[in-house]
Amino acid sequence: MTVDSFYPTSLQPENPDDRNSCYAVYNSTPNGSPTTIAAAYTDLVNAQVRILGSDGSGGFTVLADTPAGLNLSGMSCDVKLIDVNGDGANEIMAMLSAMHGAKAWIFRWSGSTLVNISPLETNANETFSRLVDPAFIDLYHDGTLQVLSAGGELEPLEVFRLQAGAYVYDKGILGAAQFTIGADPRSNNMTFHLLADSTGPFTVRVVNGDRLGQQRVTGGSVQVNGTEVISSSQLTSSVEVVSSSLGKLPAENTLEVSLTGSNNAFVVVMVEDSTKRP
Repeated sequence: MTVDSFYPTSLQPENPDDRNSCYAVYNSTPNGSPTTIAAAYTDLVNAQVRILGSDGSGGFTVLADTPAGLNLSGMSCDVKLIDVNGDGANEIMAMLSAMHGAKAWIFRWSGSTLVNISPLETNANETFSRLVDPAFIDLYHDGTLQVLSAGGELEPLEVFRLQAGAYVYDKGILGAAQFTIGADPRSNNMTFHLLADSTGPFTVRVVNGDRLGQQRVTGGSVQVNGTEVISSSQLTSSVEVVSSSLGKLPAENTLEVSLTGSNNAFVVVMVEDSTKRP
């Protein structure tokens, strides 16, 4: 069995080389044989997600397709599995890449249907995902993962959070990143820019470790433009969240993080302005 043998007839590639497929094994037997597969397909323009299931005789069959009314598109694809709410069941993320970035769709597999939990927008009577070049990140330690979606060059980074079983818009921020001990020290910095509507004060917020209280750093400090805004006495292994308020900032800024602790311990740093955005 090949995943490509279940290529949807609704997709119309101009030539065979335009057929693209990708997949992840959603469930398997104890010996590792797949029983459920999450697959995505593209024809360089449109895309579709399918769930394939074992038919009990060594073959597979289509169990479910993309929910009706959603417009999936992309040139290439990638499927990842991630548990967004800590319930032990993975959600399915289909990343669909195009020339100007990647759109992502997040689905929950109910056992019989694919349920979209992506935030949506409608344009010209077509419905699209709002997730652009997304990254899962734990900003709030509320038991769920948030999604960061890239805004335009002069737009805020968008945060989406899980509410009532689906991702909804939370707020726009200036920047966010995860910093991990053991990574290349040259990566322990980020730049962020003020936006045309940015107003102070500005907040630097540090979340220590994961949502289970593990992988915390034992110490660290944060500098913005060379000035320490969070000290090693504030960021310790017993601290879950610490923040600092800044009155004024220039248009372009550099944030640097210094951490101590075991390898793979990490912090998430978020920078916000005071502008209220819809």
